Amino acid sequence: MNKVKQLFDIDKQFCKECQVDKEKAWMKYTARKSIMGTGLHNPYITDLVQIESGIKSVFALEGVDFTWEPVHGFISDDETLGVTTGTYIRKHIVDGKEVTALGKYCTTWKKEDGQWKIVLDIGN
Repeated sequence: MNKVKQLFDIDKQFCKECQVDKEKAWMKYTARKSIMGTGLHNPYITDLVQIESGIKSVFALEGVDFTWEPVHGFISDDETLGVTTGTYIRKHIVDGKEVTALGKYCTTWKKEDGQWKIVLDIGN
């Protein structure tokens, strides 16, 4: 099987698990040393407790529906690093009205204990 397709499948499985297990699934896929880039004026987050707290706040939004789909990707020649990038849709309710955020994301994956784990995640 194509290595990039395998990484796409992992990214898609990650999305599916987050629909059920929310921040617990997110943290399952996050490396011990990881960086998260959030809004333009926010600092990068490098502390796992803060990453989990930030993701928890996203999944706590009223009526949240957060999905993504990889579009492009590559894996390093030594197969220790991979990148998926694609689009996301996040919908939630604010003051009784649905708010939709559309964007792009880029996730860098690294092999950790034989499993692909997120070492850098940025969305805009």
